[in-house]
Amino acid sequence: MSRGPLDKDVGDVRRHFRRWGEVWLEYRGPPPNGRYVLKKMHPVEAAESYCRGAPLLYVVTVSSADGVERPKTPEELADLCASPGVSCYIFGDVVWGPEAASVCTSYVVAVGINSLKDALRALVEFGVQIRRRSWVEFDRSVLELAGLCDEVPGICDPPPPPEDRRNAPQKASPAPGSDAASSISTASATGEADLRQDGAPAASECVKLVARCLGEELASRLRSCYALAGET
Repeated sequence: MSRGPLDKDVGDVRRHFRRWGEVWLEYRGPPPNGRYVLKKMHPVEAAESYCRGAPLLYVVTVSSADGVERPKTPEELADLCASPGVSCYIFGDVVWGPEAASVCTSYVVAVGINSLKDALRALVEFGVQIRRRSWVEFDRSVLELAGLCDEVPGICDPPPPPEDRRNAPQKASPAPGSDAASSISTASATGEADLRQDGAPAASECVKLVARCLGEELASRLRSCYALAGET
């Protein structure tokens, strides 16, 4: 029998979460109430095209400092997630609800991870490394609770308000031959500068981050793009 898209997706979930906790329950049906880790999700209106050929996949992590009994049914999972002292977080590409249910089916994988920090880190890494979602798509409080703000530069920095960006004075480039231009050139040549003049990470830092989070293949493609653009 050939493997379908859902088989691959569920296999990815099992392999990824094996080192973090234990897969408790898998079932076809709606996810329990919980907090979604993504802040930018596909609109419900796009659910039908997104779930074409396979159910929408939802990964639910269940965490409790006191430990909880493993649920055996979707109803027990729903009751558990509604219990005091239990944290249920969900990774899903579309918020589940009546509108999504009218055009899609769903498949849930519930994972028990006692540590909330580990549970959130596992969900974020799953989203970034396997589902190819970007850091900025995750809720900032989730990244903070997962302890990632101090590890990945810039992912938790709030963007400036739109009016500040419009009114901010433009920085003039240092004149050729000036001390400032010389300093920038020297720092770039020696690899001492890790930020561009506008405060954004240098190309080399971006490549390192992509290699760490998404793999060397994508990092190599990004490195080639920077080379074509004349950035290092």
